[in-house]
Amino acid sequence: ISKRKATYDNAWQLGDIEGIVACFTEDSILISPPGHVAKGREENRKLFNNFLGNEAKNTNHIRRIT
Repeated sequence: ISKRKATYDNAWQLGDIEGIVACFTEDSILISPPGHVAKGREENRKLFNNFLGNEAKNTNHIRRIT
């Protein structure tokens, strides 16, 4: 889990959509904080392209596991 978390956070910092999407399985379901639902990698890719290309551009992501 920690390795996947680090991979995801690093990909986010780099704006690496493919790196982020690779952290999800093909049958994943992602619900964003605003409530957008993405099912599978292709929809995740679209969601992250839109989100990181607009309102979250140049942001950082740090996930903490306690």
